[in-house]
Amino acid sequence: MKYLCIYTPIIPDDTMPSAIHPTSENRAWRQRQIFEMFCTQFDLDKKQYQIEMYKSPKKAQPKKYSVKERWCSAIRKLAIKHNYHVKGRYNIWSLYEEPAFGGYETYELYPIAFPSLVKIVNSIVLSERKDHMYDVIASFLHDNEFPMPNMESRKLYMKTLFGGMHGVAHRIAKQVLDNSANKRSGVPEMFWRYLNMKFHFWNSLGIINIILAKMKDLGGSTQLVQAVLPIQSNIGSSVSS
Repeated sequence: MKYLCIYTPIIPDDTMPSAIHPTSENRAWRQRQIFEMFCTQFDLDKKQYQIEMYKSPKKAQPKKYSVKERWCSAIRKLAIKHNYHVKGRYNIWSLYEEPAFGGYETYELYPIAFPSLVKIVNSIVLSERKDHMYDVIASFLHDNEFPMPNMESRKLYMKTLFGGMHGVAHRIAKQVLDNSANKRSGVPEMFWRYLNMKFHFWNSLGIINIILAKMKDLGGSTQLVQAVLPIQSNIGSSVSS
């Protein structure tokens, strides 16, 4: 679990640098230690600075992040928007560079974890409505604060996140078959429903656009990102510690 600590002048001053860093610490004195090298690097008077915990605009409590990709993404956005310094290698603090890929912020992709895929697959299969899959995926992306991919990276985005659905559905189908109470009556209907899912929906840009439109209707951010595989992006590699 991580919080985001923002180190800013007590009296706002655009000429004085500010910084941001993730931490699991909620003790003020330990949080201040994070910015020791920042103060040394810029010869700052610590008495002129304060630490603020980043809060969601809709909540009074500091925002918590339990997934690495989420707090890295949040730091990128805040650092670029407010010119915060971030800690890099050898404890050197520096500003973020402008995002690559035609001005879009990069967003590193990681496959969705197995337990979440199980819930997604079950929810899709247990519904009788054919387009229910689009609602399930859109709701999952929105509820977990995934960003909106730009047109160039949408297929990579969906394929990487949901590529494990095929294997998950096959495992569940096998369990359904193995647990069938009356195997003499034939293969259970649910077995075929798991196998007949639209596993490769990401090959259809039309379906992807429907899902993203539903995600937007739920109130998700409309800021587009360039989805990339981790090896493609070297931006912000130091903020995950």
